[in-house]
Amino acid sequence: MEYAKRTNATVIDVEYRLPPKYPYPTPLEDCDLAVNWIFEHTDYLQIDPNQIAVAGDSAGGALAAIIALLRRDRMDKQFCFQMLIYPVTELTLHTSSLFNLREAPLWNSVLNKLMWALYLQDENNVKQEYAAPMNAKYFNSLPPTYIEVCEYDPLRAEGKRYAQKLREAGVKIDEYFVEGAPHAYDLRMSSKRAQKFISKRVEAFKEAFDSVER
Repeated sequence: MEYAKRTNATVIDVEYRLPPKYPYPTPLEDCDLAVNWIFEHTDYLQIDPNQIAVAGDSAGGALAAIIALLRRDRMDKQFCFQMLIYPVTELTLHTSSLFNLREAPLWNSVLNKLMWALYLQDENNVKQEYAAPMNAKYFNSLPPTYIEVCEYDPLRAEGKRYAQKLREAGVKIDEYFVEGAPHAYDLRMSSKRAQKFISKRVEAFKEAFDSVER
């Protein structure tokens, strides 16, 4: 794992259950259970409870952001940092990038609509506040945040809007725009573009961990 090697951090990859077999709220509950276990077993894991970050890309970015919101609302110990890479943030299907990128490579508006239909199968069972990050009642008291959006990604507009919401709430934000890139561009990790932004992410993690008071 690139981030483990280059930050000397312990990386825990949560294998949450997926729709359509396991729709909302199961994936969120799986992530919440895993994160609670991590915070409760820092001695066993030999990690600093003050230096725990959360990260995710795409739908994983949404879950990472929602877990940070959930921990804030419950007044649980918060992460020192969150990294959201081309994240899903809104339930609405009417953003400008979704409208303009209906045939984008790797991810497009049609797939995005299908994703939400599979995830929110029972709308009567949806607590809207935790279905998507932008549904939060307020956006302050969240950890410093790295957000990355891509030029040819239907999720671009909602990612930028979430960054703006956090910025307006006083959250420290580092926002990056990946020019000429589609959603999940870094699947080709050997490309110069991917390596450039992986390096930015590594430096962001290092800065976040170094800034924590021990």
